[in-house]
This record gives sequence, structure tokens and C-alpha cells, in this order.
Amino acid sequence: DGTRFIYPARVHWFQGESESLKSWAAQIVVAEQLGAGNHVLYIDLEDDDRSVVSRLGVLGVSADDIGGFLTYVRPDEPMRAQDLDALLALDSYVLAVIDGVTEAMTLDQLKYADNSDIATWLRALPKKVARSGAATICIDHVTKAPETQGRYAIGGQHKLAGTTGAAYKFTLLRPL
Repeated sequence: DGTRFIYPARVHWFQGESESLKSWAAQIVVAEQLGAGNHVLYIDLEDDDRSVVSRLGVLGVSADDIGGFLTYVRPDEPMRAQDLDALLALDSYVLAVIDGVTEAMTLDQLKYADNSDIATWLRALPKKVARSGAATICIDHVTKAPETQGRYAIGGQHKLAGTTGAAYKFTLLRPL
């Protein structure tokens, strides 16, 4: 209907419990963009390339589109500014996914519950990627206890306050 789910050059948040299909939802958006011949950056701190490529195949993305348009990164150490700049210079990404906010912040030795650390991380990674023009999706968890989940991902409220696009909460109805 023309209504956008994800906005260019904005930071979005997909948050929910484990197994609530947050990553699958992001990968559906990735599949749509790859199928349209658009470049996608996938920064994965929670899974591995085999799993992501397998899911994209299940979603109907051809091996040629995956090989030609997907840049997959699995960092084992903090992403320095110059490394991110070099990565962003590779292509004009339409979409970027950062899968595993807590892992990404921990890798940078930042605390996911500290609003100052969250603001620092948002500037250094998601907002920098979004400034390149890419719609940026951050995948995050909520607290395990439903009564404490509220509107926020696990940690500080600045995750929601720092979102420049849309924030979506995924609720587990039944395991996949």
C-alpha cells in the first residue's frame, strides 16, 4: 500500500524475546532488498554466515544476489571508526542490519544499561551507518520477565530515545 516499514537513513529497533523472530523479520527486509539488486550490510554478532545465508535461501534469494549484493561482517573485536568508514566506502548500502546490540556494545566495552554508553555507541555505529543513507535495523532483546518489558529493549531507555526511525516490539506467541 506504499506505507513504509523501514525508512532510509534512519535507525530502527527490532526488540523482543529470544525466538520471537526478530532476526527473521530483518532478514525478510534483507531478502527484499537483495532481490531488488540493492546492496545490504549485515553486521552479525549473534549468529554466523551459514545460518544467515541459509535463511536468505529459504526466503528465495538467489546465490548470485547474495554473493553480489550482501556484505556480511562478523566482528570479533571492536569496529574502529576507520574500519567502519572503509566498510561503508565499499558500496552504497540501502539497508544495514546490526544483529545483537548487547553483543556489539559489550565488544566495545560499553554498558547496555548506561544511557551515556548507549548514546556513544549509537553515534559510533548505527547512526554513522544511517548517515550513509542506509536504513539501519538494530536487533535487541527485552528483559525476560514480561511484567518488566515495557516499551524498551533491555538496558537504558536511550535505545528508544536514540531511535530515529521506527521501533518494533516482537512478542512470542509460540516457538517457530
